[in-house]
Formats: sequence, structure tokens, C-alpha cells
Amino acid sequence: MAPQYDYFHDIFLPIASRHFGFSQNILSMTVLKRGYYPRGGDIINVKTNPLRGRPLTPITLTDRGEVSNVTIRSFHAGKVGRKKAVVMANAAKELLERECFDNCDGNNNNGTGGSLNIRNVIINERDSVGSAAGLLIVAETTTGCLLGGSALGRPKVAPEVTGEDAARELIDCLNGGGCVDDWLQDQLILYMALADGVSTVLTGGLTLHTRTAIMIAERLCPGLNFEVSRVDEEMEDGTMAVKSEEYGKDGCLKGRHLIRCQGIGYVNMH
Repeated sequence: MAPQYDYFHDIFLPIASRHFGFSQNILSMTVLKRGYYPRGGDIINVKTNPLRGRPLTPITLTDRGEVSNVTIRSFHAGKVGRKKAVVMANAAKELLERECFDNCDGNNNNGTGGSLNIRNVIINERDSVGSAAGLLIVAETTTGCLLGGSALGRPKVAPEVTGEDAARELIDCLNGGGCVDDWLQDQLILYMALADGVSTVLTGGLTLHTRTAIMIAERLCPGLNFEVSRVDEEMEDGTMAVKSEEYGKDGCLKGRHLIRCQGIGYVNMH
């Protein structure tokens, strides 16, 4: 599914604020009402203060570090009771403890550094339109990377399965070895294009959304060129050996990738 509000607030906004050089007071958001399928009805108050007189700083995300903290935000709304949210969160936590952190850094090493804090947060979305349940799992690393996995409850699907679906999405992302998850990688592209300087981001599998975002950015900004390389291996001195690939197939291209571009240094003077 497309990233939800909580993903934007808990993952995208902190990463963008930290690395592109603008404070979070440039963009503030408050949820006034939650709305769920099929009616929808979310009401979100958004306040923006445009960045004027200077460009965005370039982003460098090439060191994933080790997973240090995991937060499981499990919610229930409307007619869905708290028990379902608790079961989803516990199932996700159990799967993460059982499978993920034995090998979740993409290099056959333990991704936790030997210790891990997993925290369950159960949320009752009282003021909402419709009934729903779901969860967002956010993993934070020692180098400040944030990666997520999520799932929504579905009719006739056990809450244990929903919890495990979200955990599995995060596990797959961590096993990919990138500094960003599948959702964040394409959201960073336009900001990389506008920044003043060279931006470099290490991803896991390269998604079709990311490749499309690169194509759009290059068409919107004449002279802009993104370099996308597949990471083959890590050298003894810690540097990365890369090999250029032809990216012409549909779907996610497996393996780690370096995305690099010299931004145009756009400055808003209005």
C-alpha cells in the first residue's frame, strides 16, 4: 500500500529535515480526524513555511549501521477492539525477534550489534471515520537511518497474519542492506535533484517508483544526471566496488544500489 500519514511523519520528515538542511518547523502537520476505507475522511492540518534564500543541502546515506531500536505502532479504530491491535503488535514483535535480527543487514552479519529494544505502542484512534486496524514498524539504526514496514488489517485475515506481514516487510528491507526502505528511496529523488552538491544514497532493491522519479527529475531539470550503480561487494579497505548495470526491466531490481547526482542548487527567492 502507499505510505500512510504516520510513515510520512515518523520516517520521511525526520530524514528529510536532518539531511536536506531544513528544520521541521518548515512543515508541521496535525491530524484532526482519521478516516479509513471505504469512506476515507482524514482531516489533516498542514502548515508550511517556504525555504527562502538558500538551497537544500545534499544528502549522504551510505552507512546503515546497526539496528538499535524498533517501535511497533499498532492502532485500532471504530468498532475494532484493542485486542486485535495487541495481537498484531505481539505477532510482529515475535517474528522480528525470531527471524529478523539473526541476519538482517544484508551481509550475513547480525544487524543489531548484540542488543535490541523493541517497543509496542497500542493506539486507540477514537476520533475517526470508519473502522480499521493496522500497524507501522519503524527501525532506527546507530547511524540515524529510519526504515519501515506496515500492514492494514483485512476482513477474514487473522490479526497475527497482519502483524507478521508488517514485520516481514521490514525484514525484507533490512535484508536488502540499504539505508532506506522501498518507500523512502523514491521520495528522496526530487530533493536530491534540487539540492546544492552531490547526494549519494545506498538502497536495497531499486524500485520502479524510484526509476520513474529519476526519469521525471531529469526531464524537469535540464542537464541533471543521476548515476545508478549496483554495489557488487565491499573491498577490504571498506570502500565499495560498483558496477554499472542496464536498468530496463520492470519491477524491483534486486541487490544494493548507489544513487548519486549533482543537484542543481535551486534557490527559492520568492
